[in-house]
Amino acid sequence: MICAPLISPLGAGDEKLPRVSRPSRKTFPVTVTRMPVVRCQICGQNVTNLRVPAAEALTEHYRRDHPELLGDDGSYHDE
Repeated sequence: MICAPLISPLGAGDEKLPRVSRPSRKTFPVTVTRMPVVRCQICGQNVTNLRVPAAEALTEHYRRDHPELLGDDGSYHDE
């Protein structure tokens, strides 16, 4: 049994293919904010904060998530 295609290929015959209507597009303004991003060398997490410099955000991340790596004075100690 041979099946004929339901829609003939473009350029075949004189019939016109129905036009597909596109919905109207609405555009909305977008605000792009550049944020300083640093990556934690211990866990690989991206750390960022718009309110403080990247170094302070990373230090706070170390204090919160990796306190065992910080000394009493808050400085990083590599064992």
